[in-house]
Amino acid sequence: MNRGGRTMNRMKGKVVLITGVGAGVGLMTAREFGKAGSRLILADINEESLKKAADSLKQNGVEVYIYTVDVSNKKQVEAMASDVIKKFGRVDVLINNAGIGHTGEFIATDYHTWERLYNVNFWGPMYHIYTFLPHMVKRGDGHIVNVSTGQAYFRLPTWGVYATPKLALGAFSEILHYELRDFGITVTTVYPFMIRNTEFYKDTKLASWGLKMFMKYLPFYSSTPEAVGKKIYKAVVRKKRIEGVHYINWIGKYIYSNISFVYDTVSRMSYQVLGRPPEQLGGKKKRWSRTRRFVTMLDERRVGFKIDEIMTGEHEFEKGFGSPGKKFMEFHATWGPKRISEFLNPKSNKFCMSEMEGTVTIEGLCTDVPMKGTMELSYFREHKIRYIFDFSVDGVNYHFVGEKVNVHLWRFWALPKTHTICYGKLTLASAGELVSKSITHFRFRTSLAFMRSFRLV
Repeated sequence: MNRGGRTMNRMKGKVVLITGVGAGVGLMTAREFGKAGSRLILADINEESLKKAADSLKQNGVEVYIYTVDVSNKKQVEAMASDVIKKFGRVDVLINNAGIGHTGEFIATDYHTWERLYNVNFWGPMYHIYTFLPHMVKRGDGHIVNVSTGQAYFRLPTWGVYATPKLALGAFSEILHYELRDFGITVTTVYPFMIRNTEFYKDTKLASWGLKMFMKYLPFYSSTPEAVGKKIYKAVVRKKRIEGVHYINWIGKYIYSNISFVYDTVSRMSYQVLGRPPEQLGGKKKRWSRTRRFVTMLDERRVGFKIDEIMTGEHEFEKGFGSPGKKFMEFHATWGPKRISEFLNPKSNKFCMSEMEGTVTIEGLCTDVPMKGTMELSYFREHKIRYIFDFSVDGVNYHFVGEKVNVHLWRFWALPKTHTICYGKLTLASAGELVSKSITHFRFRTSLAFMRSFRLV
């Protein structure tokens, strides 16, 4: 059902209370309910952000009421609830979205941090549920949404202090769903994945190189607040028990439930990448694992890699440049960055780009001629892998551009095709005139040699 039909009518006039709406997921969720004609009650600790959010919604004709509330303060929550019930007589949908983040090893985390995270991320939702639930029970109707974390499916070291209260909220919420269904009340538990374009991570301390890279890559693997807001809205409309938000969460859940050794390996390696060595946390110096040594070399920008690739196929000359018909073509390319830290850094001008050299054979033109150029893994911007190189034959300079297209990492079922077929064009370097078109392939019989050729430099 779309928002233009019965879906919108179902939420029209409903009193919806959302916490943590100054920005991010809370604000985007409010917009979805506002579009559906709901009456919005917005709560946030930041009065300035709260007023800006309310003004942006009112400009679209949404009925909005605001309360500046610290969700971890039980008395403030009860005072807000008392006023809301007096004004509206009810709350149809309660969305416990407010939360704060944190990263850090347990050994480096004090009691105060634990208390702050539990007060906001666990007791905050509990205060709201205890306060508004009796009114829902009395009416025999209502919907409660609790926003937990995708780390229910991923036990990431250094995120444990944040994940623990969120996981407690998720477990409680799922159980509450069954306890309240006979009262006519629905409980939805939301498990978001990582979210970009939000202030949620602003206070997160990035103590290790791994965490720094983890956050730098956030725009490329995370959800947008808009997407999560829509998911939450649809989950309420459809009265879903669980909203997993992102497909990676479901992959994590499957691995956790069915392939325990993979899960254990990922968790152990994650700590080697995200955590700090014992001597930086007051412990004794320990012989580092290969992973830890590798990460340290990355952090110090002391390591790069090389790999050898062979692309084989056919080409066909344009008229006037050679005899007609399809002919053999092959290029051997060695590529890889001098510094992986630059290669993996989205802010670097060498992001997913490396120098390339090797030889090229084009039947009717040249055999094993040296070539040089660049290789670009343009996964995120263009969904392409691009090979660009130049070479000379008898004093004539040529320019080749080959592309593997429609390369989407999440379409893993298509990778055997998109990662192996390269569409190329050969031109005269001086005039840009097209000389030949080609289709080359990465042959699976060369895959073992390809993997074995990987080496650190």
